[in-house]
Amino acid sequence: MKRIKRYVRIVISFALAAIFWQIGGSLLWVAFTLLGLFFMAVDVFGIEKTDHSMKSLDVDWAKETTGLLKDYTVDATPSYGLFFDLCDNRIFVDIKQDKYVEERKKKALQLLQDRTALEESLKRFFNRHPSFKTKHVRYIGLHSDDLNRAEVFWEPDGYTLLKGLEFIEE
Repeated sequence: MKRIKRYVRIVISFALAAIFWQIGGSLLWVAFTLLGLFFMAVDVFGIEKTDHSMKSLDVDWAKETTGLLKDYTVDATPSYGLFFDLCDNRIFVDIKQDKYVEERKKKALQLLQDRTALEESLKRFFNRHPSFKTKHVRYIGLHSDDLNRAEVFWEPDGYTLLKGLEFIEE
């Protein structure tokens, strides 16, 4: 927002508050005072409604080492998992940290090892579901209590499942 526009809405809010206070008989002056204070907090002091503090910690997917299990900040969310390339796209395998974390780590490493079979499964999935050919896998989430099942999140949008090494539509 341009610098002048920042202050215009603050001044207008406080001016309306003063007018309604002078007229009396109405509590609208309270609402305009609060609105002016809100605009002042946002525009002058830079207080935002959204928290972008984690965004600056996001990993650069292209530069990340593949196959390394560790904590990352992915899409402004602290996550544990690993990166690897699947059909020339870098994906993140997100591992839920619960009582099955060790089994999930093994599953993530198995997906990394069986990447060729996973790519073949993905190609078969594309043949069965042509609408997905314009998308690519972004995340594989190892979140389910069924350790043989994973969630697949697609870019730009889409959701399917992975049973073992086979991509299936939900």
